[in-house]
Amino acid sequence: MPNDKPRRIPSRFATPFATTCAASALGVACLVGAVSADTRTAVRMAFVGASTDLAQRFAPEEVGARVVLGPGGADVRVAGDLMDGVALQVANLLAAHPTVRRIHLTSGGGLVEEGLALGALIAEHQLDTYVPDECASACTLAFVRGRGRYLGASGRLGFHAPYEAGLFGQAFAVDAAPERAAYRAAGLAADFTAEALAVASDDIWMPDADRLIRAGAVTEVVETDRFPDSTLDDDDSPLAARAQVLRNLPILAQAEPAAIDRIAAWYRDGYHDGRSEADALDGMRAHASAHLRGLFRRADDATVRALGHATLTAMRAALQAEKVARAGKA
Repeated sequence: MPNDKPRRIPSRFATPFATTCAASALGVACLVGAVSADTRTAVRMAFVGASTDLAQRFAPEEVGARVVLGPGGADVRVAGDLMDGVALQVANLLAAHPTVRRIHLTSGGGLVEEGLALGALIAEHQLDTYVPDECASACTLAFVRGRGRYLGASGRLGFHAPYEAGLFGQAFAVDAAPERAAYRAAGLAADFTAEALAVASDDIWMPDADRLIRAGAVTEVVETDRFPDSTLDDDDSPLAARAQVLRNLPILAQAEPAAIDRIAAWYRDGYHDGRSEADALDGMRAHASAHLRGLFRRADDATVRALGHATLTAMRAALQAEKVARAGKA
């Protein structure tokens, strides 16, 4: 499960000279063991600062979330990591489209500062927040600032403590005061906030919906017919739409490419028009059913018999599995 990305804050301990000195001093201190506790602490802090600074300098450039305006200008979609510049993109969209009333968040995390900045924008514009799938780590800092906080029925919120990443993959604990303040300002229960920030940075805690509602993190859990579809928020290309069709309807995997493309085009057009996810899935099933009925009508007798046998076998297997499941519960 994606965790928070490292904070990109230049460490006050990190300089080119400190980088060399910290590593050398730490090695000498470990060898001779003849330094005071204060000195060892100072050396360690210098090493941590140098390590995190180098990790940030040499880390590959990460792609930030895709930020787009939703159908009819009623919402903004943010899908992907909350890296530098994401909040600014959202701010520009909000300035250009004052009709926006909701933001859809799909993110495994990102920079803490970016999550806080996005949350401030959400609060300033009194936007509702909606998570159709997953919002973890820094993303939750933005989500909880919503006026109404809506979680999809299959959606998840993930929490853990913040950290800074070192050059060699270390996770250095950092002060969680900014996160604690953001959660408390959003009205989250103190015990929930404490539990969320006590989770190790390399772990993730995903509370159930009831706990999230009791803690004040979520206003309401909604079904897929409540808001416009967000399944293509990260990529609305024809290829991505086709992949979604096959993911939802694997029975079409062997269908003619042209038939799949027609269903994918219908699905993609509906996404851009603001069709709900529930209606999109119902429509895809209807299109697939019509296509399969056409194939069935054109099939020869041998194919029809083979299909009947396959269906009967599948039904028997399902009944047997149900019997086994019931026996296990008895």
